[in-house]
This record gives sequence, C-alpha cells and structure tokens, in this order.
Amino acid sequence: MDPTAKQIIGLYMSWYILHILASHLYAHYCVPLTWYGMLIAPFITTASHCVILRWTIINGGNVPMVAWGMVIVWLGKFVVYKI
Repeated sequence: MDPTAKQIIGLYMSWYILHILASHLYAHYCVPLTWYGMLIAPFITTASHCVILRWTIINGGNVPMVAWGMVIVWLGKFVVYKI
C-alpha cells in the first residue's frame, strides 16, 4: 500500500506537535528552573515520565531528516519514471 501525501503530512505534523509538547513538558517537569529544581534534577530525570519525554524529543527531532528523505525518494520516483 502506497502512502498518500495526506498521510505522510499528517504523520509528520503529529510527530512535530509531539516533539514541541514533549520539549515544553520536559523543561517544566523534569528540569525546573529553580535552585530546588537544580538539586533534584538528577533524581527526577531518571523518572519514567522524563525518560518517555526525552525519547519523544529525540525521535521527534529525527523526523525532519526522515521526512526530507521521503520527499527526495518521492521526487526521484518521478525522475525514474520519466526516463
């Protein structure tokens, strides 16, 4: 099954939104910008919710690389069929 452009854009936008939300939630809950936050950050950052948020941030940051690769392959398909 060949994915449509609408599905690809929807997937990209979903990851983009998750990346933005996870970044803000991680900064708020896992590394609070206070002296107390600095003291407890080594303990909080190993908590499961912080690990999940960090995973989402990392993988969400990789999505643009994959998206550009998909665009290049998609455009290459037209070049190959024209030859």
